[in-house]
Amino acid sequence: MDTTLSSEQVEIIQEFIQECTELLDTLEPSIITLGMSARHGDFVLNDENKPTLNEIFRLFHSIKGSAAFLGFNFLSSTAHAAENLLDQIRKGEMQLVMKHEDLFCSTIDFAREALDYVGTNLNDLGMREQAEELT
Repeated sequence: MDTTLSSEQVEIIQEFIQECTELLDTLEPSIITLGMSARHGDFVLNDENKPTLNEIFRLFHSIKGSAAFLGFNFLSSTAHAAENLLDQIRKGEMQLVMKHEDLFCSTIDFAREALDYVGTNLNDLGMREQAEELT
């Protein structure tokens, strides 16, 4: 554990972990719901799924920004990669396919593991290899 952080900084990190965990709990079912149509090969960007895509995008955006602010660069970079892919799908530049759902779910799994790591070590330095592989 990093003892150079103040108790206030540790408290901020703990709040970050709690908030991100709640965001991830919201993200996962949304991604699975959205991915249902990709599994059947009939995903079409429309007014029904745009709000869900936007919600998922905003949640990854929030995680990215908070993680970057706190210096958790590997968590931030994976959320940023997911955010970029979602943006391409939202703009109709890319079709949502089953592989994307898998990537988003893998990003959520990674984020959960990274948050556990941050909770123990107060940094995400040990997540580098996994982050680079995922992004």
